[in-house]
Amino acid sequence: MASYYHEVLEVVARPHLVIRGNHGTLKAVRSIGKQKWMVVVYRELSQQDGFVITAYTVDSVPTGKIAWRTK
Repeated sequence: MASYYHEVLEVVARPHLVIRGNHGTLKAVRSIGKQKWMVVVYRELSQQDGFVITAYTVDSVPTGKIAWRTK
């Protein structure tokens, strides 16, 4: 995922939806192509600070409890 550095930051900054993860993590999800989604798992320490845990791509929208979604 090192070659996707800027895309990972874009997913966190402007996700299509955010899903609640385990132990206080959040999963930012954004479409990056036809039937391809990037998921970035991260944790917020405050509104101004946080860190990325991992990122990966999937072929379908992940499921889970939606924290929020863009309109």
